[in-house]
Amino acid sequence: MSTYWKNNLCFVVFLLVYNSNSAQTSFEISGKHLLFEDAISGEPVLVYNDSMLVRGFDFKTHIKTKFSENLNPFEFNSYQYKIDDVNYLVDNGCGPVVKFYNNRFTRFDHSFKHRNQYGAVSFNYNKGIYLWSGYGLFAYKNILTHYNFTTKEWQQEQQHQFENIVPRTDAIHIKKGNNLYVFGGFNNHNDLTILNSQIIRNYVWRLDLKTFFWYKEKEYIMHPSFIKSTIYKRTIFQIGDKIVILSDFITEIDLFKNTVETYKIKNFKTINKIIYHAKNSSVSYIFHSNEGLNVVNESYEDFRGDLVTKDLFYETIIEYTLLKISIAILTLFGVLWMVIVFLNKNKTIKRQIIFVRKKDLFLYKKKKPINLNNVNFNVLKFFIKNQNNFFPINMLNDVLSLNINEENYTTTNKRRARVIKDLSFELSNILNLDRDSIFITRSSDADKRIKEIKLNIDIVIK
Repeated sequence: MSTYWKNNLCFVVFLLVYNSNSAQTSFEISGKHLLFEDAISGEPVLVYNDSMLVRGFDFKTHIKTKFSENLNPFEFNSYQYKIDDVNYLVDNGCGPVVKFYNNRFTRFDHSFKHRNQYGAVSFNYNKGIYLWSGYGLFAYKNILTHYNFTTKEWQQEQQHQFENIVPRTDAIHIKKGNNLYVFGGFNNHNDLTILNSQIIRNYVWRLDLKTFFWYKEKEYIMHPSFIKSTIYKRTIFQIGDKIVILSDFITEIDLFKNTVETYKIKNFKTINKIIYHAKNSSVSYIFHSNEGLNVVNESYEDFRGDLVTKDLFYETIIEYTLLKISIAILTLFGVLWMVIVFLNKNKTIKRQIIFVRKKDLFLYKKKKPINLNNVNFNVLKFFIKNQNNFFPINMLNDVLSLNINEENYTTTNKRRARVIKDLSFELSNILNLDRDSIFITRSSDADKRIKEIKLNIDIVIK
């Protein structure tokens, strides 16, 4: 190789080494910084040391910047929105709004520092910016505020059925379609999710974003993994339909598939701030190291470690389902029992007449008198003495022969048959029963030649 080419080759290698080393130049991040995702490119954007901006998944593009006057970038890490390729950043306590576009920050409001909604639930809907709940001015909130892009002021929205929701701060939430789901959070009220590190029952609440009506959803039990770390070590973001809670572990909650999965953090680090990029399924985060604060981007799969536990979110769902089934079965049996009792009662009442002893009178339902001639009346009274029992039918002959001087046996038997027929007809019409069911006859067990009879309706004596 000639001296010319050797000299040129050395120069090329020098340039490559120089450029490689300069591309890996490190930079120091102060405690006050701002990390968010650019609305247009989906890349991470980091503001550090007040006047420097670095962007890109490799954090190598540095730009001199200036944040809005009299505002601290660090106070805009909580509420970040992307609308029509523009970033809108809101003060941690609500109030000031900063617009980020084309690497420039611009104040975009006529508001002031509210200091009223720290730890609120932030979401956007129909290109609108919203905050729900939070803490400020020595009180927990369940208010819903909305930024008006026309007046550049915040206004409170009217909610419906929200009085039953305990005011809170730092609630866990997820937005899906036209609904916002919230649960958990912190409050000194003993009906909320965490009280003295105890696991207690609570509900998921759903806000219909079309109507601002609140609905109580299913009951759940707060898992220990939720309360391992304090609020100051917890970060929440959304991946698809999953809520991801980052503390000492990574907890993925899927309300819609009823799953809770807890993972280790691979190559564990103390993380100060993290954002998720749907564009390439990666995370950008600021973490503490021996050299101070550092920023890195890596795929979420590389960031998430091994699965530790897998559980149900609605832990009481099986018991609750069994309880509902048991209650339904018991209710069904109860209804069937009542129906049977009712039908039997109606059946009994339907086959029942009344005899008023003092008035010597037969009545049927609604206390209507039963008009019978003397013979039929006396025969029916005779059945009272033998109610529910079979007796020889010829015992009726004595009743039929009352006040009659002499009558042969054949004539008496004919009159007896006629009386039985008349009573069957009369009682069947009154009680709306089959005529043949009023009396039951049979042959005597002792002597098959003897015919026995029994009245097949009840006579209640009063």
